[in-house]
Order: sequence, then structure tokens, then C-alpha cells
Amino acid sequence: MDELNQNNADLGANEVFREATDRMAYWSKLFGVMFYVLGAFMAIGGVAMVFIPSITPGMGLGTRVNILMAGFYILMAGLYFFPGKMLIGFSNSARKGLVNGDNNTIAEGFNSMGRVFRFWGVISIIGLGFYALGIAMLFLGTLV
Repeated sequence: MDELNQNNADLGANEVFREATDRMAYWSKLFGVMFYVLGAFMAIGGVAMVFIPSITPGMGLGTRVNILMAGFYILMAGLYFFPGKMLIGFSNSARKGLVNGDNNTIAEGFNSMGRVFRFWGVISIIGLGFYALGIAMLFLGTLV
């Protein structure tokens, strides 16, 4: 057990770890910005569906279908915002910790990265639940 603690204490000083963290920080910032941009496009598209009837031909301004589709797009935009924020938080903390040589700041960055994985894990479980519900409804529909 002492060897494990010694390895963890030396983890921040390892050059391979620092280079890998720097690469992760670079790519996570890129993906964080991409999440922001895609979320903004989705939000703009959702708002446009309500106010510009030519986007959905054959449907009038503010119909229920337009409003439901707009709500879905805005919900998806929100789902893109949070992981983008967490990825950029990781990137900023990791880079700041690497520049200043502060292992605690690097650890804060990895805590933010852990929240990204937790977020997508919860979203995945919810999605699998919807799939299971859909399959159950399919089987119940065939029994009727």
C-alpha cells in the first residue's frame, strides 16, 4: 500500500503525465468550444422554428409541432452547454496547474473532467431507459 501512495505522490512530477495532460487540455478546449458553437446553432435553430414558418414548410407560425421541435432543439442546446463548460474548465485548470507547477490545480481540472464523464454516463443511462421503454411498448403493442 505504501508503494501505491508513493506512486500517487510522484504522479504530478512525471513528465509523461504532464505531456499527456497538456495534450488533453488542448483537445478538451477544442471540444468544449465545439460544444458551445453547436449548442448555439441548435438554440438559434430552435428559436427560428417558432418564428420563421418557412423552416418547416406547410406549418403555420407557432404551431404545436414547431413549438415541440423548438423545445427539443433548445433542450439539446442545453445538453451541449454543460459538458462544454466542464471541458473548458478542465482545460483551463490543467494548463494553469502545469504552468504554475501546482498539482492541486491539476487535480481540480481532473475533477472537472470526471464531471464530464458522470454527465454523459447519466445521459447514456437515461437514453438506454428510453430504449428499454420503447421496446417494452413495442411488445405490449403486439400483444393487444
